[in-house]
Amino acid sequence: MSTSAWNPPKEVSAQRAIRRRRVALAVLALASCTSSATGAKATGELGNGTFDYFCTGASDPVCEGGVPATDFPDCLLLGGRFEMGYTAYDLDELHGWGYEFVYVKPASESFFGGLDGLTALRLGTSAFVAYADDNVIDILHVTTVAPDGIILKGAESTDPVDLVEVEVGSAVSIQAFGSSTACAQVGGAVPVTVESSDAAVARAGTGDGVQISGEAEGTATITVHLGELSREVQVVVIPAATTTDTDSSAETETGATETSATETGATETGATETGATTGDSSGDATGSSGTGSDSGTGTGTGG
Repeated sequence: MSTSAWNPPKEVSAQRAIRRRRVALAVLALASCTSSATGAKATGELGNGTFDYFCTGASDPVCEGGVPATDFPDCLLLGGRFEMGYTAYDLDELHGWGYEFVYVKPASESFFGGLDGLTALRLGTSAFVAYADDNVIDILHVTTVAPDGIILKGAESTDPVDLVEVEVGSAVSIQAFGSSTACAQVGGAVPVTVESSDAAVARAGTGDGVQISGEAEGTATITVHLGELSREVQVVVIPAATTTDTDSSAETETGATETSATETGATETGATETGATTGDSSGDATGSSGTGSDSGTGTGTGG
């Protein structure tokens, strides 16, 4: 809080008069003021601190996936639930002035109401007011719009989802958010309802998102309703995975490729038996030649 904006008056009556004048002037200037968002904070239009936005449910698009808010919403969704806080820039100074409590509340309970968090009840623009005890120290205007669409996303993904797969006996979770083409970043957890086309195959319920459980093999359609809006997601239920003892240490038996000694067996060059074909060529064929004795004697006389 700037000290120039909150110089202590000398008397209580003068102090109250100055506060009233400052608040009146600030309200007149609201039309030309715009808030700047830093993370989940928006600077108040009087510049004395930040209005802090908090999600109260898994269906708030500001806290997608359960992650703390990063951007103060441009608009709030009709029917959306949230919480609003305030952080003064100079709380010590406020305490020094004798203020004990700093808090924020809607300027009109017809726009924002509720005991357990706040709910956007009406379309249009209204304000949140920060108080130090019963004195106004800051203000912020916020516009409420009607949702005109539903966005479905995986529990741990930022990608839209139209088809989910779940095993028999298991469950998956998806996120369901309201959306509006009127604002880049909307806020507020708008309650949704769900129904299944075949509860014997897949059941659906709400809680921290949309829970889908597989009951039996087959397909079913889960319809998500947000007011008069609806969006469908196809569900395929597959058999439960069987546990197999896959021995990860099983050795790929590249068994000793038995390059058994290629038996280049001793090629038996056996002694080629050049057997002594020693025929009996030298055998004596000496037959006994019989000698006949011609004993005739011819005597001739040549004349």
